[in-house]
Amino acid sequence: MKLTSDYKKGNSPNRYTDFKLPNGKRVQRSTGIPFNNKKAAEHEARVLYVQLSTQVDREKTLGSKLLSTVIPEYITTQNSNDNDIRSLNWALKNLGDIPIGKIKREHFIKLQQIGMKSISPETGKTVLPQTVNRKIRPLRALLNKSVKWEYIEFCPFYDELDVVPAKVRIPYTPEEQMKIIQACSATNNAHYQDFFTVLIHTGKRFDSVRSMKKSDIYNDGEYWILPTQKNNTHNEKVYFADTTRKIIQRNITKSLSEYVFYNPLSKRGDMGTCVKAWTTIRRYAGVHKDWHTCKTTAMTKAIDEGMTDQQLMAHFSHEDIRSVKHYSNSNAATKKAWANKVVSGI
Repeated sequence: MKLTSDYKKGNSPNRYTDFKLPNGKRVQRSTGIPFNNKKAAEHEARVLYVQLSTQVDREKTLGSKLLSTVIPEYITTQNSNDNDIRSLNWALKNLGDIPIGKIKREHFIKLQQIGMKSISPETGKTVLPQTVNRKIRPLRALLNKSVKWEYIEFCPFYDELDVVPAKVRIPYTPEEQMKIIQACSATNNAHYQDFFTVLIHTGKRFDSVRSMKKSDIYNDGEYWILPTQKNNTHNEKVYFADTTRKIIQRNITKSLSEYVFYNPLSKRGDMGTCVKAWTTIRRYAGVHKDWHTCKTTAMTKAIDEGMTDQQLMAHFSHEDIRSVKHYSNSNAATKKAWANKVVSGI
């Protein structure tokens, strides 16, 4: 294949290229090699041809990979956790299966708008901005990795949503726990005593304990097989402490429904919504903390007893270490020890 011209161009002393690229574009430019040195000029022209042809081919494929194709590759190479996988599939569902090279800032804004309309299954309220930010970050990480893989040239920039400070939950003190238990009896809500205590003991979600069925309890109350959880974990085996086991056994015996914890006012036979009675109990006790603080109390106690982040994740069924970090980072015992060291050194 001839790549140079046999004709001089103007007053230039150099030989010029003369070839067409696969896309039909004609290239005529100086090789920088004297006209009489045809062999060297042909070599330079061939180098240029390969370079430009490759660039043309690359322009046809750059950014053309579909999102549905890149997601599995990213998940496999990065060993993504279940939360990130769910987030990527959520992005795919809402953006459609588009080429990753067409993803722009506007697509991230669209995901933010959709995310902020989501309702939290735990609170029944719209999710916090930081929740939406976490949900979108895996897509950004995928695009950044695609840049390194040379699938796209750049990852579009977008501003994350402004974070709303998370609610600070102070664990129940032993005194507060006793006040709650006493208030249950004083307000004719004694059936809440054991329910509250098991939430504190296990650190499990409110909905999980409320939905605990007798058929889910095995070996005379030794353990509980939790069918399904919020994080899509299925059939987790939860072992009870000895004191908790006695509570479970007691409630199985006295419950008039299929559920372990029975509220006589509940139509379904479980503990019901626990809204009105719980408000009455807390008001009487003078302790204004929510159900989720039971989990905070359990995890804080576990940290004080020396549990590592990995042990916390295993015991409390967290898949992502980020979900336990804010507990371990707020270890009261450790911070008190640091404070005492500072004071002793003054």
